[in-house]
Amino acid sequence: MLDEGAANGLPSVNIGGSGEATLHPEFLNICKAVMDRNVMELRVLSNGLKLDQDIAEAMIDMQLHMFSISIDGFSVQSYGKTRGKSIHNERCVENARKFGEYKKKVGSVWPLFRVSFVKQEANAHEASEFLEYWSRYSDMVDIQTFHDFRSKDYSLEFDCSEPYRRLNVWA
Repeated sequence: MLDEGAANGLPSVNIGGSGEATLHPEFLNICKAVMDRNVMELRVLSNGLKLDQDIAEAMIDMQLHMFSISIDGFSVQSYGKTRGKSIHNERCVENARKFGEYKKKVGSVWPLFRVSFVKQEANAHEASEFLEYWSRYSDMVDIQTFHDFRSKDYSLEFDCSEPYRRLNVWA
């Protein structure tokens, strides 16, 4: 896929979404294969739980374009309600914070480090605290709106342009 994409001017690759990219035993080799093809953008989405120092250093050394961690809560309680298990909160936050600190320590611009927060009933009251805290460690803090597509009351005017912008590799 990458060779065909590169031959046709593939602009962007997204690894993650609907699964944890860093679980793949060849995760770093896959990232390197993408970067070797000189795409304009490699985005990696993660829950941050498997982000250890070796992975962090390798992504920074490779100069990945964007690394994003979905956190969705500021407190242990809201993290548990939004992400499923509150016991993972401490590890996620620590890994994300360490990544941001290490990136700044080595003075790297890349990857752009994004943390995201999907605003919903369980965490909406924490959005401003989340923004303030993560602005210290990340390049971007994304506060998103929750859409429940299982609901019968939502707009059908939604247009997904992802297939036309980048190659998405889901778990």
